[in-house]
Parts: sequence; structure tokens; C-alpha cells
Amino acid sequence: MRDSHNYSHAGRNITVSGKGMVKATPDLAMIDLSVVTENKDALTAQQENARISQQVITALVGSGIPREQIQTTDYSVLPQYDYQNNTQQLTGYRVIHTFSVSTGVNQVGAVIDIATKNGVNQVRNISLTVSNQTYYYQEAIRRAIQHACTTAQTIAQCFQVTLDAAPYYVLEQSTNSSPVLFKTYATAETNTAATPIQPGQLEIEADVKIQFSYSC
Repeated sequence: MRDSHNYSHAGRNITVSGKGMVKATPDLAMIDLSVVTENKDALTAQQENARISQQVITALVGSGIPREQIQTTDYSVLPQYDYQNNTQQLTGYRVIHTFSVSTGVNQVGAVIDIATKNGVNQVRNISLTVSNQTYYYQEAIRRAIQHACTTAQTIAQCFQVTLDAAPYYVLEQSTNSSPVLFKTYATAETNTAATPIQPGQLEIEADVKIQFSYSC
């Protein structure tokens, strides 16, 4: 927990800030998978993409991933051009179907391997988070309040004043619980072992501002 405080005493008030931080091991993952196909004919590229995408979804569902945890997030058909002698020539089309898969952290490697074996040729992002965010957030707030109260008591002791038992107000300022994010990487041939994913830890933070009245 990092120190962060400020104070003022106008109208017999002391205002302090507190910061609380909790570390948590991620247990949920969101994986963005893409099927990319190219062909001179747009319809052919789309049909091939649809066939492979369905093959991937069927394999994932067959492995135990509920269908409702597989969701299309982007679909695009992009013309491809070749530039020669300052002339633009249409060479074909690229179709990209991206869908997100929600799963447990311990299943990420297996999901990637199943997807790539069945036609996914790009894993765009893997984000990791925690399922019980409310629990960790409340703990971060509790620590932030403790930090602020300790700071207020220290200030009061230094100025030899007495704080009221109850604060005048408590304001939640901001929170930070960004997920762990793995950047885009191209797929490669996989061996018999599942692709290893190291979840690390998330830092869930909370900031509060508390004002106490005091008497001399």
C-alpha cells in the first residue's frame, strides 16, 4: 500500500486521502481468436472462413466450452491491393472473423491448442481477471479507509487536537482493477503439451477521501 495523503483544517476539519491495494490471482480469461482467409473471390473467401469458423466452434463446444461463452466480436471483409508503378490493382479479399471465448485460466492453453488445430490462425488478445471482483474491491476499500484513518490520527496527534469518532464524510475517489493482458501473437505449431499461460497477479486498488471534524 502506497502512502498518499493531504490535509487541510478550515472550519475545524481535517481531510485525508487513503489508498488500499489487494493482489489477486486471476481465475477467468477472455481469449480473442481470429480465423483469417484470403481469396481472389470475396464469396469464396467468406465461405471458406465460415467453414473454418464453424469447425473451430464445434471443436470448442465439443471440448466442454458452453456455446454461450463463444461470441463473435468482429467480422470484416477487406479488399487487398497491390501497388505497382503508382497503380492500385485489386488482388483479392481478406475475411477476418474474430470471436471471444470465456473460460477458466486453467483452460486457456487447451482452448488455444484446440482452436489453432481446427483453423484459428491468429490469437489476438488474452485478458485475465478475477470472478469475485466485489470481494477484492471491498477489501481494497477497507484498507484505503484504514490508511486514511491512520493518517488522520497522526495529523491530530502532531497538532494535539482530538478527532471526532465518526468522519464528516467519506468519498470514494477512484478504483483500478485492470485485467492482465497478453498482446497479439501469431499462432505456431503446437506440441502435445498445452500452451503454457502464467496468470501472475492482479492489483486491485481503491482510493478514498475522508473528512474529520476535530476539537482543540
